[in-house]
Amino acid sequence: MRILAINGSPRGAQGNTEAMLQPFLEGARAFGAETEVVYARDLSVGFCQGCFACWFKTPGRCILKDDMEALLERLRRADAVIWATPLYHFGMTAQLKAIMERTLPLADPHIVRQGSTYTHDLREGLSPSKAVLLSNCGFPEIHHFDGLREQFRCLARAEGREDGAPADAVILRPGGEILREEALRPMITWYFDALRQAGGEFVAQGKISPQTQEILSRDLLPPEDFVREANRHFDEILASVSGAPEGKERAPERGETSVVRRTPRPASKAPEAGTLRIPRGPVALTGYQWLGVSFVPWAFFWLLAGLGEGEMVFLRTLIPLLLSGALLFYRRRFIDVTLFDLGSVAFFAGELFLSQVHPAFFSAFGDTWSYLALGALWMGSLITGTPLSAPYSRWHVAPEVAHHPLFLRTNAWISLFWGGVFLLGAALDTAFAHFDVRGLWSTVWTLVLLVPATWFTQWFIEWYPGRARKKAMLGPQAGGRGGSEARR
Repeated sequence: MRILAINGSPRGAQGNTEAMLQPFLEGARAFGAETEVVYARDLSVGFCQGCFACWFKTPGRCILKDDMEALLERLRRADAVIWATPLYHFGMTAQLKAIMERTLPLADPHIVRQGSTYTHDLREGLSPSKAVLLSNCGFPEIHHFDGLREQFRCLARAEGREDGAPADAVILRPGGEILREEALRPMITWYFDALRQAGGEFVAQGKISPQTQEILSRDLLPPEDFVREANRHFDEILASVSGAPEGKERAPERGETSVVRRTPRPASKAPEAGTLRIPRGPVALTGYQWLGVSFVPWAFFWLLAGLGEGEMVFLRTLIPLLLSGALLFYRRRFIDVTLFDLGSVAFFAGELFLSQVHPAFFSAFGDTWSYLALGALWMGSLITGTPLSAPYSRWHVAPEVAHHPLFLRTNAWISLFWGGVFLLGAALDTAFAHFDVRGLWSTVWTLVLLVPATWFTQWFIEWYPGRARKKAMLGPQAGGRGGSEARR
């Protein structure tokens, strides 16, 4: 099978469309296909003049002398054509549309009936080639391709297809900005593998199997995560442009408006912070998710508060110690070790020792000590200059933002707040002990306290930086610092 791929992206081989196209072609070549890629951006193709000279004056040949003449010859020889394009204004790019309109010389002017519709047949000696529609867009939902898909469905109907399919194979990728982000590639290798599988199936069977199609339709990221990180990144670009020093204003360069930064990732250690960076290792979790996982040993410690004496108390401290130790080992191996990781292991080791040498004291004050220890960890981290939440938050911002004073100040407030939450937990536990209602009741109320605290944190990390940037942009009159915060 001879496959001609026409990449209509203005970014050519550097675009997200290319990131989809190449794995598909690799799979096709593995099954013996001959492949060729033509980049629309590199061609000189004028617009169709609507003169119909290719029908009546010079049948089969366009009067315009440009690169389309050679491309038409390639189209005549191809057994399959891949129409690859990013989604621009809910359709194909202008470059690809110009090429498609200039394929008119391949058609015969006579109107004939093909199935349920009237259309133009191909010129004598030409046979229809198989078609593949391959596209990606910046929105996270599949319905944004409806217009493009309908146009190709009309083209397919004109060629006699009656099954309603837009092409012999259709691969549509919402949220395509992720595809060229090196830091995320380990998390989405399954998608590139599915593209290779699709290319092989297309050559071998003339279509993509339902199983492979289902894999290709899965989200690369949850839509709400994609949108949040995209908007956060756009705000960073706008702030950097509007807040640039005088005489150094600039527009973002080609490819700079990606959802994620193009920061090279060292192979030997975790990548630098970047928008929605995914830590290395087999478990693909973001920073905030790792922070939640780090609380799992503590949750076990609280939930097992009702265990009896002896061996059961030993298990109450041993299980969290083993869990926190496993997390410490994993993060040291693949990501980075935080103060929270070290503090958790140290605390549970101390609690395990205390439960054995002084079980009565442990039973009376074990929970209170846990809240005091957490409060000390969160508040004490401010002394180090790196608030406890910062190592987790930095995975969700651009590299330069992770070292910005506003970023550190925001995380300092968050760490101070959570330190206060856990100190309040210690006070509540003491009060419950005074009224002799300790145990599960105390644990439930403590966990309930974490719900509004988590909500407040999510609100604060959006509100506080925006407020600070707004004050900075307004200048001294608003109590700001003359725009310094705007250069985030």
